[in-house]
Amino acid sequence: MKNQECKNDAVFQVNFNESNCDIWQNCKPAILVFDRFIYRFSSWQEFLKLFYYLAYKSEYGCNYLDSLTNQYLATIGNKVYAKTITYVGSLITIKGKKVFTNTLHAAYNGVKFSKNYFVSCSDNAVDNLTMVGYVINTLNLKDVALFVSSPDYSKEQINESIKNRVEELTRKDKGKRRKEKSTKYLIAHINAEILTSEEKFYKRIESEFDKKILLGDIVISEEEETYLNSFMTIILKKLDNSGKITTEHPKVFAFGLVRYAMKYYGQKTFWPYFKDEYGVGVKQSNQGVINDEFRYIMRKNNKAYDDDAAIKIDNISMHSFVTDKCANQFFDYLFDYWRID
Repeated sequence: MKNQECKNDAVFQVNFNESNCDIWQNCKPAILVFDRFIYRFSSWQEFLKLFYYLAYKSEYGCNYLDSLTNQYLATIGNKVYAKTITYVGSLITIKGKKVFTNTLHAAYNGVKFSKNYFVSCSDNAVDNLTMVGYVINTLNLKDVALFVSSPDYSKEQINESIKNRVEELTRKDKGKRRKEKSTKYLIAHINAEILTSEEKFYKRIESEFDKKILLGDIVISEEEETYLNSFMTIILKKLDNSGKITTEHPKVFAFGLVRYAMKYYGQKTFWPYFKDEYGVGVKQSNQGVINDEFRYIMRKNNKAYDDDAAIKIDNISMHSFVTDKCANQFFDYLFDYWRID
């Protein structure tokens, strides 16, 4: 599909040969045309997952993207090269992270698009579009076009423009009729294909986290309990060594603390059992780090948190509703209450 000139529209087609990339600043992905199909988007992560998945499945995509993974991308003149060394030309990185990697932590805000690979998702539209354009041109993807929404228009204007663009694109064009497909359905299919059982567990917990008022309402299976324990053990070992909490899944970490509280919290006793549960204890100096991280996660995601609680761990146990060690006492209280009534 031939690129059109960028116009002052709420939604416009990206011209990847554009010399002035500043016009892409703060834009968001709206529509992708890939071969005969049309997809709508609401975020860069959705778009990058779907675009790179489709590019990877293209005729030369697998071999090409395999060759880029964990290489340094360097520019020499106007050309991009994959290098194993860091001092050739100017390195292409996103927030100092490699663009294509095979581990999540090596990517910036990583998006998994195949069983083994991640792509960095920048906060900057120009970074994302520069790499997309490079991949389109290198793989010689013919019938591919991307439309982005301008930040200068209202949500209503953008939605109306997207609707008009899709109607235009689905009209019969030179014997080829394009068809709109569900982005949500395809991404669900992609995740089912590429995510490991552990990654699917993390994704489910993150989804449940957003829906639940109390994190203790999230139910997990025995198999998922092993995933959670392994996840928490890795984080706590890093904390023990560095005094810092680093994780790509903060919501899962917060849920892990609540899950631990459900099993062990009782009579204001919280910290002594980490060694039994995860094989690594929590130093007194790191207890405040955990409390602060839990508060940050809760506040960032608009979850219940009481800054006036007598002790900070009460906020963790609060999300447990009733912990195992307090269950008998709680039910005795309920029975007494109903007997009195």
